[in-house]
Amino acid sequence: MKRNFRGCLLLLSLLCVAMAAPALAERPAVQVGVSVSAEGTMPEPAEEITVRMRPDAPGNPMPEGEAEVRIPGEGSALLPKISFDRVGVYRYTIRQLPGAVAGGVYDGRAYHLTVYVTNAEDGDGLAATSVLYADDEAGKQAVAAFVNTYPEVRPEETPTPVPTPQPENGGVTPTGVADDWPFHLAGAAVLLVIGGALVVLLRRREDR
Repeated sequence: MKRNFRGCLLLLSLLCVAMAAPALAERPAVQVGVSVSAEGTMPEPAEEITVRMRPDAPGNPMPEGEAEVRIPGEGSALLPKISFDRVGVYRYTIRQLPGAVAGGVYDGRAYHLTVYVTNAEDGDGLAATSVLYADDEAGKQAVAAFVNTYPEVRPEETPTPVPTPQPENGGVTPTGVADDWPFHLAGAAVLLVIGGALVVLLRRREDR
């Protein structure tokens, strides 16, 4: 009796494993590519751009951990993979988080991902088909692409020194006299005064 019970229990366990194995093996998954490009002058060091995916309904399957990817400056990457274990239509929205560079214009468009999960045609497991649309474009998109614009930064220019204007004809007036003749005349007058004072002083000493 015990051997019959054990045999039935073992057979039941094997049947459960056999039924669950195909479902686990045929569990479909979807992974979306994203890209970030930049126009203008990229800041140094390049800021990190985060692209995030959110479910449109609370019960939608999501990746394990964070449903986002971080790209330094510009480049491309794949969002974490989503696996599906039941038939249904699942919708998601993909956006990039704005950066913090002053004067930067960050692409605010949204991408809408729809995943159709159906039974496989051969009746074994599930199959998934996905389509990606941008909210400002009509056709299907291969990746969620974002373009950010940074302000142009020009290198600082050293001002060219302005030369001091020189008088024409080398400082000589049309009459043939230099423009600085008043200064020379004043200097000569001072020398005459000093010389006269010395002569008077010497004569007074001789008279004594």
